[in-house]
Amino acid sequence: MNRCYRFYIPMPSRFQKSNDLIEGMIIGGNLLFLAVVIGWDWPMWWVNINYEKGALTWFSSIQLWTIAIVSLHLALRHQARIWYAMAFGFFLFSFDERFQFHERLRDLFLKPHGIGTHLPGIHPGDFLLLVVAGVGLGLSKFLWKELEKKGRVFFAIGVSVALVSVLLDALDISINNETLRALQFTEEILETFAQMFFLLAFSSQVWREAK
Repeated sequence: MNRCYRFYIPMPSRFQKSNDLIEGMIIGGNLLFLAVVIGWDWPMWWVNINYEKGALTWFSSIQLWTIAIVSLHLALRHQARIWYAMAFGFFLFSFDERFQFHERLRDLFLKPHGIGTHLPGIHPGDFLLLVVAGVGLGLSKFLWKELEKKGRVFFAIGVSVALVSVLLDALDISINNETLRALQFTEEILETFAQMFFLLAFSSQVWREAK
C-alpha cells in the first residue's frame, strides 16, 4: 500500500520577515554609506572618515540619536532605569559626536591644567575615554538581563568592537603620519560598526516585544 507523506516546512512569519528587513537595512545602510564616503574623494580615502567634521561625523550623530530614541522607547515601555540610562548616554554621545564636547574639554581644560596628561601609554587628556568605557562596562551587566538572546549577541559584539575603538583612540604611540592616518581610519570604522551593533541589539529587543 502506497503511503503519502507530507513534510511541513516552517515558513518565516511576516513579523520575522519585517525584522530581517530592518536588520538588513541597518547593516546595508552602514556598509553603503561607508563605501560611498570612502570612494567619494578617492584616492584620499581617509578624508571623509578621519576628520571630525566630515561626512561620517554627521552619519554617526544620526545613528547615535536613533539608538537613543529606541532606548527611550524601551525605557518608557518598561519604566526601567537601565533603559533610561542608555537613552541619556546615547543622547550625550550623539551631541558629543556632532559638537566635539569631549575634545574641547580635553584641549581647553584637561591638558592646560595637566589633568590626566602623564598616564603611561595614554594620549594626554584622553583618559576620559577610558572612564566612559569603564562606566559603560559597569552598566552592561544590568542591560544584559534585559536583552533577548539575539540582542545579546549583537550587544556583545558591539561592546567588544567599541572597546577596541576606544583603546585605539586613547593610546599614545609614536608612529609616522601614514600609520597614524590608517590607525585613525580603523578607529572611526570600528566606532561606526559598534554603533551599528548596538542599534541592532536594541531594535531586536523592540521587535521581540512587539511580536
